[in-house]
Amino acid sequence: MSSVTHRCSRCKFGKLEVEEGKKFGICEDCGAIEMLYNPQTYQADFHRDTTRYKGLFGGYGTGKTTSAVAEVIDHCISVPNGLTLLLAQTLPNLTETVLKEFRTQLPESLIAFETKKQGSESITLVNGHKIIWRASNNAGNLRSLNLTCFYMEEASEIDYSVFAELKARLRNDKALVFKTDPETREYLLDENGRRIVLENRLLGVICSNPDIGWIRNEFLLKSKHIYGVVPNTPRLEVSEDYSSHVWSTDMNQYLPPDFISNNAFGKPEWWVKRYLYGSFDYSEGMVYPDFSQHIVQWFDIPPTWTRLASADFGLRDATVMLMFAIDPETGIVYCYDEHYKSNLSVRDNATAMNKMLDAVPHGMLRGQPVGDPSGQQRSKNDLRSLYDHYREYGIYFKPGVNDILSGLSKVYTYFSLGRLKIFETCSNTVREGLAYKYKTQELSSNKNFDEKPIDKDNHAMDCLRYAIQELPDNPDNLISRAWTPSGLNWSITRFELPPEPKERGVYLPDDY
Repeated sequence: MSSVTHRCSRCKFGKLEVEEGKKFGICEDCGAIEMLYNPQTYQADFHRDTTRYKGLFGGYGTGKTTSAVAEVIDHCISVPNGLTLLLAQTLPNLTETVLKEFRTQLPESLIAFETKKQGSESITLVNGHKIIWRASNNAGNLRSLNLTCFYMEEASEIDYSVFAELKARLRNDKALVFKTDPETREYLLDENGRRIVLENRLLGVICSNPDIGWIRNEFLLKSKHIYGVVPNTPRLEVSEDYSSHVWSTDMNQYLPPDFISNNAFGKPEWWVKRYLYGSFDYSEGMVYPDFSQHIVQWFDIPPTWTRLASADFGLRDATVMLMFAIDPETGIVYCYDEHYKSNLSVRDNATAMNKMLDAVPHGMLRGQPVGDPSGQQRSKNDLRSLYDHYREYGIYFKPGVNDILSGLSKVYTYFSLGRLKIFETCSNTVREGLAYKYKTQELSSNKNFDEKPIDKDNHAMDCLRYAIQELPDNPDNLISRAWTPSGLNWSITRFELPPEPKERGVYLPDDY
């Protein structure tokens, strides 16, 4: 053991003995245990946060695991007889990161006993708090747990349904402090006969590198408070129980000065922004990398703007219709409304679609609504197509162009030129656009990149393609010449009155 020069903060006399590789010291005189983890300002904000579910997202070198483990250990020490679950996609993920960090921060003198039986591994502290760890790919055994705390390592690799299950498991009343009568020590009850809670120590920690999957859409964007790097996306729904801490690598003042430049060298832009600067707006293989830059606030569409409609059909998958409006002065196309529903009949979908179409001013709809061309296929039973069924409700679709590669290229062009914008109120379109990705491929791979996106949860993205394929390749051609004559070198000649006659006629009175 190696001796530490500073004195014990408890007895003010003894020296702390610190074992190599550990983050705690034990006083050689009084036996007090002192945690030597010293959080930086941004880490201290995370520990002060009393929200029940705390997301911890950041780039390399930010100290996510260190801070998360310190928070969980503090919970274990302060909640006697509680139960904490450590979770990762696989057990090696836990062993190599979280459990290794636990061993550096948790004094062995606080451990009563350990269970090392495979599948039932656990540590029980002297206060009765039990810590277990499991792999998320065997999540069936989570349903029997009654937790005071859970910790998810690399949460982006774990399915959202597991997080939802863990929330339902976080209900152990050992983490609750109830109000009692000072004399009888009996619990005080509210008007519904329930015990009055003075303090709630239930805790869920979600730790991950930034990702555009569920941790972005279902957690980050629904957090009441976001500390640090805020994503460039509006939040339409928030939860009082969620908070997120997003850390950029440059926030850690103890890293070497060239840490970022060395790690960024040779990496693509999305990698640098995601893994070093904590950005949720970028991810590997995004089809539209700057999608988040084109999400705009809602505004009233002028009645003089031409409209366009496109649709994609599903039953268990969503049936989608998107509405677009074209600004005649700028040529910018706005996706301003969406219908996005699963498990509805043609009648119900058509009712919602007709409502959207009826809101278009008379004469301003550009052609027929464009639909997924597979809707033309006729049933073998009655030889009728999906298009035929919608015609019964007054909606006449024309087949859209379904050349995926040319459609992606055209939509990408409109985005890159700033001529395609998505209203923030089209929440499903926004969600799909941010998660629309190509198949992941290692940076060192020599294989050609897959040119087609992952065929999943892309119904609004298909609608986007069908609509933009109906428009000119050059979006400048959407600008109405009648509205913007300046810069087009037009010579405008006003009409002229005929010359006055040299002699005017005599006007006779009406009663002549």
